[in-house]
Amino acid sequence: MMQRLHKEAARLMLETRGKPNDGLVAGCSLGLAEVLKEEKQWRRAEQQYKLALSSLREAQGLNHPDTLMAARHFAVVLKRLGKFNEAEILYREV
Repeated sequence: MMQRLHKEAARLMLETRGKPNDGLVAGCSLGLAEVLKEEKQWRRAEQQYKLALSSLREAQGLNHPDTLMAARHFAVVLKRLGKFNEAEILYREV
């Protein structure tokens, strides 16, 4: 249920705001990534975190607390997927 709601919110935000690098769109993408992580849907969470982190970096900058938190959570997902080198790079950023 939560996953569907976040997906719909992200879709609507993108349609109405028109820019994937918008802070609100990034927030919706991040919310969906968090839900997928909690549901242990690691591969789908990875895709969503990649999108969210890219958007957050552009919208809010590299050192914004939301960007850093997203990078840390993305690193956890990468670690779960056995992508240790990629996870380490993100851990070093935060």
